[in-house]
Formats: sequence, structure tokens, C-alpha cells
Amino acid sequence: MSSRQGHLANPAAQDTLRQRQRVEEKQRDADLLWVLDDARGRRFLWALIFDRCAWGDVYQGVDDAGAHRFNGRRQVGMELSQECQRLDPDAWAELVRERMEELQRGAKVEEAAKAEENDDA
Repeated sequence: MSSRQGHLANPAAQDTLRQRQRVEEKQRDADLLWVLDDARGRRFLWALIFDRCAWGDVYQGVDDAGAHRFNGRRQVGMELSQECQRLDPDAWAELVRERMEELQRGAKVEEAAKAEENDDA
């Protein structure tokens, strides 16, 4: 048995490790809540989660290595979205609502540009 294994077999050391892990988890939660609290943070999370292959068909047209890479990115995105939903469901709903509104505005701008293009022709 290595000295490290012996140290972690000590109940006091295990308690200390568990306490440290709880503190780190609480800090990560607080950090993510801070990001969710601001529209800029929510936009960043959307880009990270959705625009970086978090959802969709990850196997389409790629070799096995590419599929594994995309699947890993998808898994990270799914875990991050689950954490956001666990910590603050209302902020998650706001994130989705803001993005849907943004997409609708973009669609209206594209529609207007096409109509103007057709008028010019």
C-alpha cells in the first residue's frame, strides 16, 4: 500500500477531503449562478452549450474519432445545461426565452431583407 493510499484510508483524511470537495462544489455552483444572473453570461452559456454541438446528430458525416469528439462535446453541453437547470430553473427559462426572441428578430430581419430584394428586382 502506498503512503497516499494509507493517508486516504485514515477517516480524518477522508473527512477533510469530503469537506474540501463540498466547498469546491459550492463555489462552482455560486460561480455558475453568477454567470446565469446576467444577460451576457446567459448569451455566453447559450453559445457554449448549443452552438458548440451540444445537441443534434453528432455522427453525421464524420469518422469514428470525430464522432467521439463531438459526442464528448455534446456530453459536456448536456451536463452544463443540467447544472444550470438544477441551480436556477428560472434563469434557464430566461436564457431560452431570450435566445428564442433573438432568433425571431433575426428571422424578421431576414424576411424584410428578402422582401426588399424582391421589390428591387
